[in-house]
Amino acid sequence: MTFPEKLITLRAGRGWSQEKLAGELGVTRQAVGRWERGECLPDALGLTKLAQTFDVNPEWLLDESASGAPEPRQARRAKLAWFDHLAFVTAPLMAGLCLYCRLKDFAARYYIAAPLLMWLEPTLIRPLGWFVLGWGVAGLLAAFGLRPQSRRVRWALIIAGAVLPAILLLTVANMFWLHWYRTQHTTWVINSPSMLVIGGLLLGMAAKRRDKMS
Repeated sequence: MTFPEKLITLRAGRGWSQEKLAGELGVTRQAVGRWERGECLPDALGLTKLAQTFDVNPEWLLDESASGAPEPRQARRAKLAWFDHLAFVTAPLMAGLCLYCRLKDFAARYYIAAPLLMWLEPTLIRPLGWFVLGWGVAGLLAAFGLRPQSRRVRWALIIAGAVLPAILLLTVANMFWLHWYRTQHTTWVINSPSMLVIGGLLLGMAAKRRDKMS
């Protein structure tokens, strides 16, 4: 199959018009029409966006000797970013600080800093520890090629992952500063801080990372 035939087949399979595809790619409808008529080919950026939109291998789109069945893109391993390494370091530090705050003689030794830490430990330190733990797991999954390729999926992960951290921050702010509502309706996120691992995992999976050079 030629490139125009593949493009028409992929677009028809989604039930999209040329205008719809052009909107997804950020190009004009006339550009899509020229591609489908075989008058020209998309540039490197357009080809990459096209492959991402239909979740196919860019090389398959240009290879006329390839079969008519779309060839899915191979999962590419990601190179760990600075925020992944920060999560790897922060998670054990938060765990150690939580354990240290639970020592019987902590308040007696550090009577000045103890009240502040004893307040921060259940409301922020412990949830942050679970959050960065989830983020670290997402970094490891991305390093083995388990990461979303679609921009829509990435945005869905961002929205879903931000829910629990947002509830936590709103709860803490309302408890000590805002007083907008009765806090007991959302204190469950503080009483069950391990749920923040879900938020860290989803947001970590949505984070952009560079492909690892093979």
